[in-house]
Amino acid sequence: VFSSTTNETKSFIFTATGTTHQINCYIAGGDVGVGQTAYFDSISVKELAGNHASQATAAARPLYKTDGTYHWLQFDGVDDFLSTAAIDFSATDNISIFAGIYKANDSATQVVAEFSDNSNSYNGTFAVIAPSAPGGNDVLFRSKGTIAVGPTVTSIVSPVTFVSANVADISTPYHEMRVNGMSRNTDASSQGTGNYGNFPLYIGSRGGTSLRFSGKVYPLIIRGVQSTAPQIADTEAWVNG
Repeated sequence: VFSSTTNETKSFIFTATGTTHQINCYIAGGDVGVGQTAYFDSISVKELAGNHASQATAAARPLYKTDGTYHWLQFDGVDDFLSTAAIDFSATDNISIFAGIYKANDSATQVVAEFSDNSNSYNGTFAVIAPSAPGGNDVLFRSKGTIAVGPTVTSIVSPVTFVSANVADISTPYHEMRVNGMSRNTDASSQGTGNYGNFPLYIGSRGGTSLRFSGKVYPLIIRGVQSTAPQIADTEAWVNG
């Protein structure tokens, strides 16, 4: 809260700018606080809970962009990628993945997101790849217990922006791929057995070394459950909005 000399209480937002980490105070309602005195009795910094994707090399960081309405990460298709620490999905054999994607070109196989450094090499993995091969004009969703199943949705010709929603179940074999709110492919082929694993998530590249993604990633949501139809519809709408 912001406490003024007139004993009013107002909310504020802190922002850090530049290398000196200057703190600017913006007061709600357009009041910039001119001629007022702010008193702070306690300041703390807390890391947000969850699994954080990061990139230690500045040149390899995707750029955060916004047009004032939408927000995205811009991947250059050269060296950009993010990765998390290991995420433990070993208690579940269901996965739901939602993403807003702008695919800039179809010139090469490109990983949007992949659980582990190569979903071909490990059991209990998944991946969204767009396109799945050079000139593929598609998006692939791979899920793997002990057997990999990777259906595709075709005619996703670059450059193109779309909402991708994918759900999978290993033990009761099921894949569904949705694009822009419409079910576009289902597959009940066996994915083998077991649950998903405990691996890092790579965004924009396979293992940080290959299959670089060129385009934009808007919201990316991964849940260790098979989302219900209302949950899918609500999440698709949120990603699209």
